[in-house]
Amino acid sequence: MARSTTLSFITEVQLTVDSKQEAEFLSRFQVARQLYNACLNEATKRLDLVRNSELYQTGRHLPITKKKEPRSAFKKAANNKREIERRKVAYAKTQNRRVVNKILRHGKHIKTENVLVKGWQKRYGSAISAKSPGFVQSVLLRKAENAGGTVIKFSTQTTALSQTHFDGTRIKKSLSQRVHRDVTGIADHHRDLFSAFLSRSVNQNKLVLQDAQNKYLGLEPILLEAYQRYLKLRLAPSGLAEGLTREQVSTSESRQSDYPSEWVSNKLLTTDQIANKVSPPLLVGEPVRCGGQCRGRVSRLEAPVR
Repeated sequence: MARSTTLSFITEVQLTVDSKQEAEFLSRFQVARQLYNACLNEATKRLDLVRNSELYQTGRHLPITKKKEPRSAFKKAANNKREIERRKVAYAKTQNRRVVNKILRHGKHIKTENVLVKGWQKRYGSAISAKSPGFVQSVLLRKAENAGGTVIKFSTQTTALSQTHFDGTRIKKSLSQRVHRDVTGIADHHRDLFSAFLSRSVNQNKLVLQDAQNKYLGLEPILLEAYQRYLKLRLAPSGLAEGLTREQVSTSESRQSDYPSEWVSNKLLTTDQIANKVSPPLLVGEPVRCGGQCRGRVSRLEAPVR
């Protein structure tokens, strides 16, 4: 039976406004139009992602049965998804506990930047759950206190360790710049390693530069050795660990700023991929990254001097 139609009418009423009100109306209409187009574009992208996912393709081929009958194919796919998610969570917690144990092997007194995990969640969304930095911080605090140690958190705004030089000046760096070249002319250091060294001289949310300068002469060989170990671990497979110039080091650091296993990925890992992932070795004094590709120094280890 054909659908009946009804008559439709459109009525246009002209508004009597002045030039100022007309400009305001047009600007608001333009904002509403752009917002609508942006939302529509994002919804279209997400719809395409859903339609191209493996789970959606599997669901399309589920047999059509009566509503009261159980759909075994759907239940099987849902159970597989839950099992993969469970293994991902279990794997992340296991790796995070290993990182915490590696830290505590070098010392039980820890200084860490007071980083807000919510900021990472706003930037990376649900992908941050792959590394669960909040879980790392809570486990680190609990195990350090059980071992008779302490966990001191200090502000990143008042210290700005990655920007501070030995003469007290602060120079901002981009996240891709991983080498610290101090204006005083000391040797080049890895950005995070040098910041971890400066964190030893933080007292009550303030960096005591005089204390850091006094400690540097005794710890400079350790920092340089840690940096060389870092470069060898980073560049040894490609045969570039020896004879690097300053430009080559800077280039390699900017291209390889994080371990591949620390990159945040939105892709769903399979069981085999989870089992085959290997965590990188920990360097003495190197800040532990538990937030994926955030590149923020989550924790600095105050390693004992020998």
